[in-house]
Amino acid sequence: MNAKKTKKVRPRRVCPIHHRRLVKPKEKHEFEHWDCPVDGCKMSCGPGKTSRATDRPTRKMRNLAHRKFDVLWKFPLETKIHFGHAGYGLMREYQRRVLAYRWASRVMMLPFENTHIGMFSADQCLELVSHVENLLDGVEK
Repeated sequence: MNAKKTKKVRPRRVCPIHHRRLVKPKEKHEFEHWDCPVDGCKMSCGPGKTSRATDRPTRKMRNLAHRKFDVLWKFPLETKIHFGHAGYGLMREYQRRVLAYRWASRVMMLPFENTHIGMFSADQCLELVSHVENLLDGVEK
């Protein structure tokens, strides 16, 4: 029996903002990267489904949110944040990151699976930055 080989068809990626087909640029990037035909709209994806297409202002807000939030799990001894775990500073970085995102999920009242900065709108990024600053201010007092 000769079985016909079927060509695997990859689903088209569509910009969730402009509903236009995303195009993979020729230059190489660290993460999977896609461009929308609308000027300034791009999408960069790490492993998994943790990014959404976004415009330039939202990308800037996501960068700000990462700079503020990532300090919580990357530098626990400097920030004195431990999320209720005495050995937090000794935990592996991945474990601290998960705990930090669980905290963000709780304070932002989002499902954990939707709590990733790469999925946030500009307003959600501002909300997260506010929560982080409030948390850090509470520790320092």
